[in-house]
Amino acid sequence: MATKRYRVDYNNGEGSIVVDINPEKLTDETLISINDFWMDAEYRLACSDDNVLHAVLKLLCEMVLIFQMDCSQTVEGVINDFDPKASYGKCGIEGWPKMDGSMGIKIIAIGNFEFLETDFEVKEVN
Repeated sequence: MATKRYRVDYNNGEGSIVVDINPEKLTDETLISINDFWMDAEYRLACSDDNVLHAVLKLLCEMVLIFQMDCSQTVEGVINDFDPKASYGKCGIEGWPKMDGSMGIKIIAIGNFEFLETDFEVKEVN
């Protein structure tokens, strides 16, 4: 079976990731395990029309965008964060496989997530 490419957008494309999925390596069983590892698995699955791949990809997009904002990570840096054997001694991210393609999922691109001044509102509170 051929690798499939997916783009996951957050908030109409304000943030996004592109991933390649090899369904022979990243099985439904693995996807269910990833989804079930995290809190609110049933809710996330319901919000994805019971499509476990979509549920997992949405969660992955959220995590990757947080990493990118938190540490100004490149694609390679984010992929290394998921690798328990990364050269700089991190332990990987519990509940997730490596994201270098070896486990059936590879992060290809991360869209630039940016804050615009027009998106902020200041209010005085008492």
